[in-house]
Amino acid sequence: MSGIRVKKHVRRRPPKAVIKSALGELDARKADKNLKYACHIEATGKDSQIVPNGSGDFKKGECAVVNLEPRDVKDTVAAATTIQHEAVHAKDVFKNGPEAATLDNELKAHDETVKFLRRWRSDSPTKRTRKAIDRELRDEKKAIVTLRNEKAAKP
Repeated sequence: MSGIRVKKHVRRRPPKAVIKSALGELDARKADKNLKYACHIEATGKDSQIVPNGSGDFKKGECAVVNLEPRDVKDTVAAATTIQHEAVHAKDVFKNGPEAATLDNELKAHDETVKFLRRWRSDSPTKRTRKAIDRELRDEKKAIVTLRNEKAAKP
């Protein structure tokens, strides 16, 4: 991964510092294995997602850019959660190309994120961090329910 880029954010704590802290947490928990598939991390006003590196489309064997929306750079837990989740997608696209964007892979990425958050919560020393992790766990579980309902509704 080549770096962190930040575009037009005004926050109490600069996004770059939050992202660096999040990367430190991922490293400390050995949850950074998929970051090698991310070219770099950006913080922009766009939704959190991976985007192709450059102006083209996703290609098998190429890294992707992890984009963080403003909500996800408000604290270390939100940033680490999103980076971990999007890095799973970056790995899928690197290995399988654009065809990796499936409902099943999205569900697997959310399941992996829930496992990461549970491990982090179990060894978290502060109430503030546990509360933030609980918030992220609720969001992940809602996303999983929504995706499962969407999958069940497909013919």
